[in-house]
Amino acid sequence: MTAHSINYCLDFRVHYRASFISSNLAYILAKVHKKRVLMIDLDLEFSDASFCLTDDDSIKSIADLVARPHLSGPVIESASIQIEQTFWLLRAPQNPEMSVGITPDQVDDIISVAVRHYDFVCIDLARTLEPIALRVMDRSDVVFPVMQTVLPFVRGMQRLQRTFRALHYPESKIQLVANRQGNKDDLPMTDIENALQAKFVVRLPNDFFNVNTSINTGKPLMEVAPQGILTQALIQWSNQLLGVKSEEKVVNVDHSLLSKLTSLFRSS
Repeated sequence: MTAHSINYCLDFRVHYRASFISSNLAYILAKVHKKRVLMIDLDLEFSDASFCLTDDDSIKSIADLVARPHLSGPVIESASIQIEQTFWLLRAPQNPEMSVGITPDQVDDIISVAVRHYDFVCIDLARTLEPIALRVMDRSDVVFPVMQTVLPFVRGMQRLQRTFRALHYPESKIQLVANRQGNKDDLPMTDIENALQAKFVVRLPNDFFNVNTSINTGKPLMEVAPQGILTQALIQWSNQLLGVKSEEKVVNVDHSLLSKLTSLFRSS
């Protein structure tokens, strides 16, 4: 089995927004499309992605794996929290002190095993480009920088683009995502794309109320707002990743979700 490694939704000002996007996209890949998905939270300082998906206070984390001499798919699952039938979360340690000593090589070993056992390995990283983040980006098929269309984010993206060029990443590897669209202070999209010399492949709407509800309850966005505008946009993004039309996925959705999702697909 060959997995797609999707890394990593980087938000230049408030990282939690990017963690929310990456974790909920991973959830939809598993819930709607029935893919085996592993979400790895590699924000070793704040562990934001974990709180976007569950209120489980289990102490299981990636720290349980780094010292294991023999890794396998079942071993990774034993250290992960099962969110859905085909969705597992490998969280960062709750205590940052437990992250001390985790190396890029150890993380690389985990990814090497994971891609043989999952359809998608989705990774959320820290907000800094430290050695672990750089190794993970090197391994990733696609990197999704997430930004708002306001000036500080544009400047941050330009700096990040210089880093990507220095790392010799092909343009096809970097897929820009515009987040929280629809705000009155957004800059014109064409002006930003001209400044960055790149197109946005995904545009996500601002859905402040539903996002806050999801975060405060510790439940995935699709559970609290199955017909919300951001939920719909994330479903469309997942369809884009898999190369399927929205209408084609209706027949494969759980029967309990069918009536809710049909209206979403027909409106896209």
